[in-house]
Amino acid sequence: MMSSLLHSIVEGKQWSWSLVGLAVILLGLLIRSILLRDILRGIKIRNRSWYRRAQAHYQERALLGWVFFALFAVGAMLLWRFDTFLLRYLSLLQWVLILAALLVSALFCHLRAYARAIVDAVQENVATDKDI
Repeated sequence: MMSSLLHSIVEGKQWSWSLVGLAVILLGLLIRSILLRDILRGIKIRNRSWYRRAQAHYQERALLGWVFFALFAVGAMLLWRFDTFLLRYLSLLQWVLILAALLVSALFCHLRAYARAIVDAVQENVATDKDI
């Protein structure tokens, strides 16, 4: 059953690109969640108002990370769907390295956005709450 499903997905690239895209998006979000989980949980446990402020600042700064993530996901779907066309220009390893670089760039941008958001939240809280 599973092997026939996998065979059908590999053979039907006209329709299976959407499944590959969904898998790529879920994998990328899982990696992002694993990287950021401890940071966010630590802030949330210590002070919920600081967490909310950090989230607000993060959402202002995270656009570049989401752009890199979207390029990664779209690139993976296009490589799956149009592999014969795209492999004329670069080898599969080169395309995979480009996609991996996009994913790593997205993750670094998200980490940087959270770091700057936390610094801004701390500065804002020190100025207003005098908690530290």
